[in-house]
Amino acid sequence: HILTGLRFDNGFVRQVSRLVGLHMRVTRYQSDWHKPALRRLVRGAGDLWQPLINLSLADAAGHHPDRRQELQDRILECSNRCLQLTTDERTTTFDSPLDGYAIMELLNEPPGPRIREAKAYLSELVLDGTLNAHDGSAAKDHLLAWHTGRMCTA
Repeated sequence: HILTGLRFDNGFVRQVSRLVGLHMRVTRYQSDWHKPALRRLVRGAGDLWQPLINLSLADAAGHHPDRRQELQDRILECSNRCLQLTTDERTTTFDSPLDGYAIMELLNEPPGPRIREAKAYLSELVLDGTLNAHDGSAAKDHLLAWHTGRMCTA
């Protein structure tokens, strides 16, 4: 609200909101985090990765002066692990292999919350490493099994 009141454009306000929302995840990083958690962090930050790291470092330095070095080391470890992960996987996208149109066609459903939920389910499988982001055939199999399970419990 403050940035809007100061007449910053909506794109800038969204970026700042995203940074503020994510920066505590970086400062709470622990070295035992698994790859899916790191993928989610990278995906959430997107093109704001470096500003997110910079904000987290500044927050750690200013807010916790007695633990500054410990927190900075942890943040830098997180950053390095995420960079290594995205380099190893040669991608920073962990999206569903199927787009909304393919999901609607496969499930014979109109646009709406069910399609969004189905796409989110596939994206989670990709983030968890269960599904390759480029394997549309396996995505269809997972989606049909998920959908069948949901229909049986409905």
